[in-house]
Amino acid sequence: MNGDVFGRVMEAIKRSDGIMIATHIRADGDAIAAACFFGKLLTALGKMFRMVLDEPVPDLKYGFLDGFERFESAGDLPVEFHPDLVIILDTPTFGRLGSIAGRIPKDSFIINIDHHISNEGFGGIDIVDPEMSSTCEILVGMVRRYPEFMDGHCAEILYTGICFDTGRFRFANTRSGTFRAAAYLVENGARPDRISENLFYGWSHLRARILGKILSGMQLEKNGRIVVLKLENDFFRENPDGWQELEGVSDLGVSLKGAEVSLFLKEIDPGRYKVSLRSTGKWDVGRAASYFGGGGHPMAAGCELTGDYEPTVRKLIRAVERFPVRVHGCGDHPHSE
Repeated sequence: MNGDVFGRVMEAIKRSDGIMIATHIRADGDAIAAACFFGKLLTALGKMFRMVLDEPVPDLKYGFLDGFERFESAGDLPVEFHPDLVIILDTPTFGRLGSIAGRIPKDSFIINIDHHISNEGFGGIDIVDPEMSSTCEILVGMVRRYPEFMDGHCAEILYTGICFDTGRFRFANTRSGTFRAAAYLVENGARPDRISENLFYGWSHLRARILGKILSGMQLEKNGRIVVLKLENDFFRENPDGWQELEGVSDLGVSLKGAEVSLFLKEIDPGRYKVSLRSTGKWDVGRAASYFGGGGHPMAAGCELTGDYEPTVRKLIRAVERFPVRVHGCGDHPHSE
């Protein structure tokens, strides 16, 4: 990556008067950490900015990150807020911004930083590198370019994003460069024990109960090669913010011995399903999801379908079986969708 591209980013920031930091719907660890990184950078530069999410309530488990308290919902933005610069992070398409897209003025300059291979390159400055494990790994390059912004909080933020998107450094997107980036962050104050404790442990009672419910209703298809998990609409009616408890559930299906694909159907409205697809590498679930208007990576993707449950499952299975993986690339990313 051309190191001078970060210089262009800094120039755009310095000449801006009002800045929005934004990321995709249902923001995950990499997205939230990347936004916190820029929040910290802009604070140091004395800039006026807002960190915006589509969700009314961010995932509170990331509350240990410096600057997390600055997040606000797109629905709460004042009408008069008119940013001249928008920094969009970890988001391959405008559609993935949700309600945020409608709050971005047409004349705003956009900086687009992402690691998804499907990124549409919609920015005035595009920093898109599918070889990187995460958006936060890309941002390690920026803080190396400007080390005056590095401290223990910054190191913790970026390590969090990398750790999350690599599944604790066990997914196929973990490269030797990923470990070097992580080592650099640990050398500068990131604490892997504290970060892992916040990210992966300390389950709520609700999460424990709901995982039990999901696993007890698990279906095995195609002699166990395809695992189907579901969660009915009553959960979302009773727990409007319950999506925060579901992070990582999709990965449970492909943890089973012999499993090649996991399908997790969340009934967000009666007969309307948000589907998370995971693959161990034999099937390209990104192409399967795109068949239904969704998308993602060969090993992790998502889409939405409407209909009765069993016919919907059958359609998904048929779609998956249309797309066997023939070539593996290090850009494959097994977590985000």
